Amino acid sequence: MPVRRIVTHVWAAVCTVVSILFLLGYLAYYGYPGRLWWVELLAVALPGIAVVALVCLIVSVPARRWREASAMAVVLFLMLLRHAPWDRRPNDHLPADGDLVMMTFNVPRWWGLEMDAKTSEMQQFIGEVSPDLLALQEAGIVLPEAGDRVAAAPYVAVLIDSLGYRPDGWATARRPFSTPQAVLGHVPFTDSEQVELRHPEDEGDDAVGATVVSRVRFTWQGREAVLYNIHLRTYGRDKPWKEIEPEPFSADFWLRYLRQYRLAYRVRNWEVTRILEMIEAEDVPVIIAGDLNSTPNNLVYRRLADGRQDVFRRAGRGWGMTYHNRLPVVRIDFILVGPEWDVVDAYVPRVWLSDHRPVVARMRWNDGSLSDTEP
Repeated sequence: MPVRRIVTHVWAAVCTVVSILFLLGYLAYYGYPGRLWWVELLAVALPGIAVVALVCLIVSVPARRWREASAMAVVLFLMLLRHAPWDRRPNDHLPADGDLVMMTFNVPRWWGLEMDAKTSEMQQFIGEVSPDLLALQEAGIVLPEAGDRVAAAPYVAVLIDSLGYRPDGWATARRPFSTPQAVLGHVPFTDSEQVELRHPEDEGDDAVGATVVSRVRFTWQGREAVLYNIHLRTYGRDKPWKEIEPEPFSADFWLRYLRQYRLAYRVRNWEVTRILEMIEAEDVPVIIAGDLNSTPNNLVYRRLADGRQDVFRRAGRGWGMTYHNRLPVVRIDFILVGPEWDVVDAYVPRVWLSDHRPVVARMRWNDGSLSDTEP
């Protein structure tokens, strides 16, 4: 067989594989049978697959490989259709005194600077942004049975002691009070509760533990709203690339991690079902903020964003990726709001306090009703 024909067949096979992988990952957004949970992993990799498709398109056109070029063009069109950059609002709204500035930030104790430096940088950063409402993940606080002193990591305590932020736990008389998903604010809190979500299958000594949802009711400009500060189920503490003695050629090694990831996706979708049930019972506007451990191509995102505005997709500026801080290539941290809010601005600051980057949004009560919320 001539070399040219071999190359042609190999190129066609490569483009076919790229198309199949993309379509499988693309369909994860809409749901999947239990045994096809792994398409969620492809959904995470979808932007990378789209980049490969772009390279394939660039190579196929000069080579007059029109079939492959057409397939790659369809892939890129579907990616554009999913993320709809034309929906983004131009940032022509000037900041106003009536705007609510909100931030979500996964900022664990174990990552980043030495504690003294981290505390100082956190104080300066939050002071500059000055959010009215601050949703933190993996930055717990404890309110003791009596007194006003809060037990928290120094980089969280400084926000209360020096910047005047109030933790949501002061909205209730329930003491002691503790949460890994702290909510701080300069807004009046009227109610607060912590809801533990523990999946029935998630048991044993190596279980990750219950997911905690902070549900906080607050008042802004005389109107009430509810914030759900969430940190959905992680993949687990163990990662294949962190193993001291990895066994890349062992089937048991990979099966162990595949089972771990399969459970994570199952638990995460179960958690979203419970959260949506809680939200359906609310009688005021709802804001969802936090670390979803899912990208905009995953099923979890679609379910939570249904009928809501993704603030960055709506009015974001800049790169917008939030993880990993060293080289952010995915967006897994979100603020989702209903049509009651008019999103004015959103951005992702570059700050070295966590393995995540925060999301900041500026919004105001919507006088009418937005009709172009998330699909």
